[in-house]
Amino acid sequence: MRISIIPVALAMLLIQSVSYAMHHAEDSSTKGSDKAGVYVGASAGIAFLGEGAEPFFGKGYLGFSDGVIGFEVGYFETAMGRSTETTAWAKTRGGDLAIVLKPFQHSSSPLVESFFLRAGGHYSEVKSGYKYYFWGGPYDITDNYNGIGYLAGAGFDLPVNDTLTARLGYNFYGSLGGRGGQDYSAVSAGIQLNF
Repeated sequence: MRISIIPVALAMLLIQSVSYAMHHAEDSSTKGSDKAGVYVGASAGIAFLGEGAEPFFGKGYLGFSDGVIGFEVGYFETAMGRSTETTAWAKTRGGDLAIVLKPFQHSSSPLVESFFLRAGGHYSEVKSGYKYYFWGGPYDITDNYNGIGYLAGAGFDLPVNDTLTARLGYNFYGSLGGRGGQDYSAVSAGIQLNF
């Protein structure tokens, strides 16, 4: 069984962060970035899918946070095209549900205070295919599959003002379409509105 070091490291960091957050929960104060509320956001970035060019990662999400811990539900999509002698393409889309933890809300550093961790699961659909040329014409071969998997991530929520936050993040989606070993990582940037 192959175990990726990134999800294991993020899981260990999540466990340590929960411990830290529970220990400092009684010290909470409500200032701009750690007040409770609903938020909605969108982000876009680059997915690392192995071979290929033009990878795209996009995500929309809705969440609720009480300052230290929150929950998010989102929709994500990736697209990749590759042009060589054969043309290959792949597209992934799905929904995810994650716990978001901001363990250092009481730090004196604004950058450390804005750090967050995400962990959860997803349901995704993968469509892929390629076109090849053989004996007089192009032939298309496609493959579609779907299923559940897991996700992990980290990043920074940088407050611009009371209603607008900039988000920089890293996302790891494991078992895309329910298939073990079908994973990708993505880095993204976006904005969110806080209500």
